[in-house]
Amino acid sequence: AGGVFLGGTGTANKLDDYEEGTWTVAEVNGQASITVNRAHYTKIGRQVFAAASVTVGANTNSNMLNLSLPFSSSINGFYLGGGNVSYSTLPVTQSVNLRPNLENQAANVFFLYGTNSNPDLGVICSQASTKRIDFFVQYQVEW
Repeated sequence: AGGVFLGGTGTANKLDDYEEGTWTVAEVNGQASITVNRAHYTKIGRQVFAAASVTVGANTNSNMLNLSLPFSSSINGFYLGGGNVSYSTLPVTQSVNLRPNLENQAANVFFLYGTNSNPDLGVICSQASTKRIDFFVQYQVEW
């Protein structure tokens, strides 16, 4: 079936999974409405690069903000992905060391922030209410 061989003709050299597309980013627990400004991904083999710009709807929810991803991450290791927040209008406190976080076998991303003495605080929905977050992540999926 389809594919292309790169650097040899062995099975390990066959690229047969390449995909580009968009996805509808949602708050996975239904805690806030999300306006998707843009969301694109590229999947090559088991590697995914996803980038999105979203605006969180007005809310007062105190649960962690969890945004959907186009594919579930792998279970075969701890935190096989990461990324960056390239722009946000979050309050100054939530912008300190702001970063996306992916867990094993999860189809969502949440955001951590904090100082060296308290580095793993999670952004909650109400903190992101009416705010924009632009981010990208790169991670692995199951074969």
